[in-house]
Amino acid sequence: MPIVGTLYLSGCNYQFGYDVISQDVASNSSTVSFYGILNVTNNYVAWSSGRAWVHTAQAGMATRYNKGSYVVVQSNFTFTHNADGSLTLAPGYGIETTFTSGSGIATFSLPKINRVAITNSVNGNDIEQPFKVNYTKYINTYTYKLRVSIPNVTSLETVDYNTSGANFSLSQASLDYLYTHMTSNKITLGFAIETYNNGTKISSGNEVQITCYLNGTEPTYNVAYEDTNSTTLAITDNNQQIIRNNSTLEFNLTNITAYKQANIQSAQVTIDGQTYTGTVSGSSCTINIGTLNLSQDVNATVKVTDSRNVSTSKTVPITILDWQLPSGIVTLERQSNYYSETNINVNGEYSSLDNKNELTLKVRYKKTSDSTYGNYVTLQDEVTSVIVLDNLYTWDVQVLVSDLLGSTTYNYSVGIGIPILFIDREKRSVGIECFPKNNNTIEVFGGDILNILGIKNDTWSSSNTYAIGDIVCYNRTLYQNLTGNNSGSPDTDSTNWEETSILVD
Repeated sequence: MPIVGTLYLSGCNYQFGYDVISQDVASNSSTVSFYGILNVTNNYVAWSSGRAWVHTAQAGMATRYNKGSYVVVQSNFTFTHNADGSLTLAPGYGIETTFTSGSGIATFSLPKINRVAITNSVNGNDIEQPFKVNYTKYINTYTYKLRVSIPNVTSLETVDYNTSGANFSLSQASLDYLYTHMTSNKITLGFAIETYNNGTKISSGNEVQITCYLNGTEPTYNVAYEDTNSTTLAITDNNQQIIRNNSTLEFNLTNITAYKQANIQSAQVTIDGQTYTGTVSGSSCTINIGTLNLSQDVNATVKVTDSRNVSTSKTVPITILDWQLPSGIVTLERQSNYYSETNINVNGEYSSLDNKNELTLKVRYKKTSDSTYGNYVTLQDEVTSVIVLDNLYTWDVQVLVSDLLGSTTYNYSVGIGIPILFIDREKRSVGIECFPKNNNTIEVFGGDILNILGIKNDTWSSSNTYAIGDIVCYNRTLYQNLTGNNSGSPDTDSTNWEETSILVD
C-alpha cells in the first residue's frame, strides 16, 4: 500500500495511503481503496469529536488508545479516468483528537488505463482474396491503421482501417513481394491495428498471426511418350507400342508453365518404382527412359515441381508388347540311325508383337574335322526336312531360330551312321549298333558279346587249356567245360563238355 501523506499530531501521527483494487478498460474507471492509519505515540490519545476521515470516508472513535495502538479507517471509491486513460487524484484526509486536529491533501496519479485498440481475430487465409480484421476500439476520436507483415522478416504495408471487420486486400506490391519470396505455397502473416491520436501513433497494437496460402499455382504442361528406336518402329509402325527390352522409350513435356513468379524446379517420370529425371529447358523437357524390362502394360507417373515445391502429377498409360528371344525344340537323327539321309524338325516359339513379328528357321552343318560351316538352309516350322550327312563321318549341325529382333543358336553333333542290326556275310558276323570287326562274332556297340560277358575263349581249340566253367563256341554251338580237361572236341566229349547257354550259370 503506497503511503502518500502523513499528519503529525500531539501524541500520535496519522498516515494516508491507497491501493488500486481494479481497473476496467471498457468503462475507463478504477476502483481505489483508501486507508487512514493512526499510530499512538503518547501514553494514550482520546478522540474529542470521534472523527477521522480519509477522502470523504469517516469513522467514529470515542475511546482512548494506549501507546502503540493503531486505528485504521478504510473506504472504497470508483473514479472515471480521463479520455486518454490517465487520472490524478488529490483527496483530503484528516483527524481530530482531544489535544489537536489536522488535515491535508495528498496528490497522486493512478496507473493509466490503456485505451488503444486491441486486435482480436482475422478472417481469410488466401493472400489473393480479401481479409477481415476484427478489433476493439475505445476512443472514437482516435484513428486506426492496419499493419500487415511477415513476422520477424519485414512489414508489407500499413493502411487506414477505421472500421473493424471491413474487407481488405493486399496491394499488388505486397503480392509481388510474396510471390518472389515464398518458398512454399503457405506463409505466416501478422495483422495488427495501430492507434493514432491527432496523427501521432500511440500504439503499434498487438499482432495476430495466421497461416495464409497461395492457391491455384500448380504448374501446367502437356506430356506424351514415344518409341524412338527405328528398328522397333519398323516392326510396329506405331510409336505408342513399346517392345520389351528393345524399344527406346522417351517422354516429351511441352508448354511447361509455372505461375505467380515461380520457376520450374524439376520434371520426372516414375515407372514401376524407378524414377527418371530430365532437365527443363525453357518450357520443354525430354526425359530419356531407355528400354523397359516389363511384360505388360504399365502406368507412368509424370510430375512437374516448381520453386515453391508445388507439383502437378499426371498418370500416363504405356502400351507394352512382351518379347523374348525366340526358341525351338529340335529333333535331329539319321534315318534308321545309319543312313546319310538325316531328318530334322524344328518347333519354333516366338513373340507375336501384335502379329507383326516373323519367325525364321535355318540350319547349316559341317564335318567335325572341317573348320567352316556351309551355307544356311531355310526350314519350315514344325515340318520335317531331310539333310544329307555322309554316314561315314561325324557332323556338327547348327540350328538358328530367329525373329525380327533376335536369334537363338542351337549346336548339335551327329555321329557316324550305325545300323541297329548289321549282318556281315563275308566275316560271318553280326553287329548290333555297330559294324562287326572280327570273323564269326556277335558284336554289340563294337565289342564281342562273349568278351563283354567275360568268356575266356570264343572258339574251341584242342591246343587250349580250359578251366571248369569255361564256355567256348564250337560249330556254332556253345559248350561249358565240366572237369577242366580238354581231351576231345566238345560235340563228342560228353565227359568233359556239355552244351549250354551263356545265360545259364
